[in-house]
Amino acid sequence: MSTLNVILTHQSRAAVENMLTHWNRIVPIENIAVAYGGPLETFESIEHPHKAFITSDRLRTTDHQRERQSYHPIFQAIAAQKLTDGHEHVHLTEFDHIPLQNNINELQETFLQNEGADVLGYAVRRVDRTNNPHYLTHLHEARFLDFIASISVRKDKRAIFSMLGFGTFWTKKAFLALANVDEPFPIYLEIFMPTVAHHLGFRLRSFPASSYVSSQATFSSPQVEKAIANGEWFVHPAKDQWTATTT
Repeated sequence: MSTLNVILTHQSRAAVENMLTHWNRIVPIENIAVAYGGPLETFESIEHPHKAFITSDRLRTTDHQRERQSYHPIFQAIAAQKLTDGHEHVHLTEFDHIPLQNNINELQETFLQNEGADVLGYAVRRVDRTNNPHYLTHLHEARFLDFIASISVRKDKRAIFSMLGFGTFWTKKAFLALANVDEPFPIYLEIFMPTVAHHLGFRLRSFPASSYVSSQATFSSPQVEKAIANGEWFVHPAKDQWTATTT
């Protein structure tokens, strides 16, 4: 099996090069795509064969929750450039969600298969008829539930799901199906991705709770070294790792 690792970043060229160096120790270069949301001149300077420049204001938000940040432009850009060709899965991740294990895609693929799932994420949960703030905010849009019903193949067309956005894993079929759905109005990514996938008929499951360590530390920290030894998959949000001089 083969997984395309789509990494979202806005960092400097040097930081991106450090990031790619680390990832390329784990997976072949053809299994890495950069989704770039920083300056165009930096994007053009990045020497990587698989990259997409994300121009949409739906990604480039400041107050992500209130402005309802969307990763849908990433799905569409990756699909439009056919970067998923030759792959069976897509791992959409962020620059600060850093893999700790050398067989990370194998771990993800095996867990997906064992769960009988199409989509994996962190903190996947059903939130309709709850006090989840994102759900309640979207209910103020009269067209929200109408949109969900219009695409749904499910019996319960009012089911709404949430998951974190920083590390999601998809079958290619599920990823491309989501890319083909137009976002009719701003829907926050933590609601849009799992809810639309569910209503298109795909099965959602959560990653193991212990699959990442929550830390802003870099590889040299004792906490991260312990996480690697314990077999944890990722550290997040390690935002300063790639700005260091070494990887």
